[in-house]
Amino acid sequence: MCAMRNKYGIFMVVVVLILFSKGPACAQDFNLAAETLCSFAQVYLQQGRYLEAKAELRKCLLLDPQNQQAKKLLQLCDEKFASERQRAMASAMEEAGGKIKPETQNAAQTARKPATTPLGEESLVPPVQRGAWTLKEGQMYVELYTKYYWNNHQFDNKGKKKRWDYDGKGNEWRTELKLEYGLTDMDTLLLYTVAKEAHWKDSFRSSTKRGITEIWPGIKRLLFEKPFIASLQGKLKIPLNYSEEAVPSLGTHQIDAEVKILTAQPWPKLPGYTKFETGFRARREKPSNEIPYFFELGYNLKPKLILKTTLDGNESLAGTGGTNEDWLKYTIGPIFKISELFNLELGFGHTFYGKNTSAAKEIFCSISSLW
Repeated sequence: MCAMRNKYGIFMVVVVLILFSKGPACAQDFNLAAETLCSFAQVYLQQGRYLEAKAELRKCLLLDPQNQQAKKLLQLCDEKFASERQRAMASAMEEAGGKIKPETQNAAQTARKPATTPLGEESLVPPVQRGAWTLKEGQMYVELYTKYYWNNHQFDNKGKKKRWDYDGKGNEWRTELKLEYGLTDMDTLLLYTVAKEAHWKDSFRSSTKRGITEIWPGIKRLLFEKPFIASLQGKLKIPLNYSEEAVPSLGTHQIDAEVKILTAQPWPKLPGYTKFETGFRARREKPSNEIPYFFELGYNLKPKLILKTTLDGNESLAGTGGTNEDWLKYTIGPIFKISELFNLELGFGHTFYGKNTSAAKEIFCSISSLW
């Protein structure tokens, strides 16, 4: 079984790499993490659907036999199922005019009491994009993210929104392949690549540029899990295929070194979570050094549906000769569990504030796989 799983994992990586090599595209499916199976089981449990909850937890334990959270939830599920069955039997005997034995009556009364363990504190509801959550040793995570955004306005150096000169307008495809590997239970290796296809048109010209623009190797280390999850992440940007004279430009040719604190917190008694991330990005050339920040909120609307919204921003630290590139955008969209093994995420975003940047709108989709 282990050999088959390893072969399947290698096959999935090959498939994702083939999709990526064909250029930006909206792929169809991606694998469900063991923690997410626990979150779906939690929702079933809260709704009293114990058999479905047990099925989800058994799948989770197949992926991760040492998952203590799943074991605790499975035990709680068995207890609540037994109590409900005893209460149903007692009710049936009462309706039939029979006499209930004292021990059965006590069991029925106990079943009517609220659960003593708050489910929200037992279960963690991680999003598909893992953030502060790290992988277990030997696990592999793959995400393919594709975004299309467009604009015909810009923010000037004072933050005022205006049209581009000469009636200019642009659009761009951006595709990211994210690979994560659990080196240990505490340390996760990262490798992200970015490809772009940019289009620009104004009163004088129309042009297109495309290419793989950057690679981000890095590492993420779990700091602690209580009272909330916190991880420390470091990444290095290696630029590729940039040109200062290119129109449209695919970016700026500088090396970035980034350090971030990633945090995540499940909601008490509810199947939701919040995330907050911030750090420092040092840049070898202009634009200036930056402070990135990120906030995310997610909630399980249904066992197979998560609604996620984010605020994603950047604050420049421009010194002498530096250039501010500030921006702030929101995104919102659902994450669907479309099969036992795959999820699909869709979304819309809008850059509503900035300096020296475009006022863009975007749509995106992503797939991911964990084994």
